[in-house]
Amino acid sequence: MNNKPLCFYDVGELGWSLPLSAHVNYLHNISDREIWVYTWPERFTLYRHIGIKFIEIPREIEAKFKLLDQDGTHLYDHRTKQRVKNSLITVIFETYLRERGLDVEVCNDYGEFHGERTFESLVPSSDIQKKIMDQFLNKVILVFPRARIGKFGSRNLTREFYVYLINWLCDEFKNHIVLSIGTMEGAYCIDAPHGNYKNWVTMNNEKKLDYIAGLCRLNYASFAVGSQSSLPKLTLLCKTPSFMIGHERERHVHYDNWMNTPVGFYDVSLDFSDNYYLSNKEECVKDVIAFGRKYAIAH
Repeated sequence: MNNKPLCFYDVGELGWSLPLSAHVNYLHNISDREIWVYTWPERFTLYRHIGIKFIEIPREIEAKFKLLDQDGTHLYDHRTKQRVKNSLITVIFETYLRERGLDVEVCNDYGEFHGERTFESLVPSSDIQKKIMDQFLNKVILVFPRARIGKFGSRNLTREFYVYLINWLCDEFKNHIVLSIGTMEGAYCIDAPHGNYKNWVTMNNEKKLDYIAGLCRLNYASFAVGSQSSLPKLTLLCKTPSFMIGHERERHVHYDNWMNTPVGFYDVSLDFSDNYYLSNKEECVKDVIAFGRKYAIAH
């Protein structure tokens, strides 16, 4: 029997962190083996409910990843147009741990872990729970204005679409706060002339997942909307009704909707460069509004 601590690293795309955290939860439930997870501080929210050891990526390793993007469970170098695969990332962590005299097994097998996952809603920190209760008197509609760059920018919707969507939501749901949130480097920063609108894209990234989990867990979030990506998957995991705009309906409505949360979906086309093409933004937004009316009291 292997008594060494089992170490995972969570450095890839956030959407792949969700099945990884479910796999770690599964292993924790069936074994007494000590489990460690190295990840970014903003992702601690994904592991807090499990009761394992989660550790910030060491600075020495973070420096190696500084110019790399995330690509599935791997990393991606835009300069060489090549993936930095798990086999190399594993060696980096193994070397770091061995040089510090730590006898740890580093997992090299990453993916969706079918059949070995235990999904649970996320638990926000007590600090964030208190802040939410102090800051919000109204219910919230979460908007995720995804705007990734480079290889992964083809699945962005336009800034103009999100401005149009936010204006409609603010007018339609006047008793709600429409809250725009996403990473500073991966979301549109949108200002809108509405008293019931907040732009949290400029907030420190480290607290954002914790806030999203808290708004969902404490039932402040009536529903969420964004293009198919990690954040709507996270709100579905937290049992908050979510509307996605994308090109993989079956996957996101069924296979990746792990808690069977109510979900809406609007299909978009892909152009010759695999970019999203939304031909009728008014129809799409009307579908979002109709979905939202089921879960929020309008006006």
